[in-house]
Amino acid sequence: MGDQFKLDERDLKRVTAPDKGYTYLWDTGPNRVAGFGARITAKGVRAFILDYRMDGRKRRITIGRHPAWSVKAARQRAAELKFEADKGHDPLDEREARRAKAQDTLRKYLDTHYNEHQRHKKSGDQTIAMLRNSFAKIGSKPLHQISKADILAWRRQREADGLKFQTIKRHFDALRALLNHAVANDHLSSNPLDGFQLQAPAATAQEQLDRVTARKMLEPDEVEAFFAGLDAFNVEKRDQRRRSRAAGKTHLPDLDGLRFAHPAVPWFRLAYFTGFRPGDLFGLQWEHCDLKAGHIRKVIEKTAQHQPDPQTFPLSPAAASTLRDWWEQNGKLRSGHVFASERTGGRMDKHAMQRPWAHVKKLGGLPDSIDIYTLRHNFASQLIRAGQDLYTVSKLMAHTSIETTINNYAHLAPDHASEAVAKLPGALDAR
Repeated sequence: MGDQFKLDERDLKRVTAPDKGYTYLWDTGPNRVAGFGARITAKGVRAFILDYRMDGRKRRITIGRHPAWSVKAARQRAAELKFEADKGHDPLDEREARRAKAQDTLRKYLDTHYNEHQRHKKSGDQTIAMLRNSFAKIGSKPLHQISKADILAWRRQREADGLKFQTIKRHFDALRALLNHAVANDHLSSNPLDGFQLQAPAATAQEQLDRVTARKMLEPDEVEAFFAGLDAFNVEKRDQRRRSRAAGKTHLPDLDGLRFAHPAVPWFRLAYFTGFRPGDLFGLQWEHCDLKAGHIRKVIEKTAQHQPDPQTFPLSPAAASTLRDWWEQNGKLRSGHVFASERTGGRMDKHAMQRPWAHVKKLGGLPDSIDIYTLRHNFASQLIRAGQDLYTVSKLMAHTSIETTINNYAHLAPDHASEAVAKLPGALDAR
């Protein structure tokens, strides 16, 4: 049939399919792209094509099917491909190269390109290990074949293994980040999981109750027990060192004249007085600390991707005193980690404070339900109970938005609505 119809949306839809073979519609008009057309099969499938020449040979590339591709979008893509061909870059060769890349399996991409990408990150090795273990069953799949059905089956298995939804979602988000990396590096044309979200399961009655009763602050007697536990821990470490030196290990430093007998003591004090996340205390460096001005200025690790600029956090007198005494005890260092690993001199392991915390709780008589993160919640809760506004607390907590602060701590703020409602019963009683 050839040029009987012009290539626009209306004529493309109304042209009839041939009994056999193909019908072609070619681009016409002043804005035409030479070689751009549409092919209609006997089954009515309509696809856009581009004919071009490369090294004297006629070549044809399929752009995509209608209506997934509109005439306008396909024409624009044809113009781009034609421009590349005119410069000597064969679109078909480049497509084949992309297809070859797309044959990379999840495991291969993870062990090569993504491993190289992650090794420069703080927890890169852990991310690689987590992805390798969690998605072992689909590791042999090419990246472009990973489907929503695969993820749903994977989720069911993870739930059967006893993983909580937040852990499952963290693993899924890590996989999606890998696929986005593959797209950015031209190993995938698009992320096969784009637009797909894991839906959180409906909360059980017990989970709803747990959210209502979730611990947000320490009781006054628990605060006293916390500091008593720290003092007892400090004394115990001094006693242990004294016995070691008496037993002949005189090379070990004498701790009796020092305020802190173990790094956990200033670490927990700063956690209490600053509300910092554990990761930010482990990553804290002396360069971040201005003891004269009385503040810490650093990039918050959890939100660094969204807030890459350093933030300033004022220190309370108790926090400043703790930090200054620890600085003097460590020889007034100008650089390096505030809490350095004794073994490597670098950053401590993220689990380094778990055993000391368990022992401090035992010495102080604190309940097992209190974890290290409770110190952060307590910091915000005490400020709000003291009348501090939510915006200021949000800044001190380094939340990405005030909504996070509201969702977690607004119930602790002075409730003016309750004061207003409290006036109502009197009026009702008078009726």
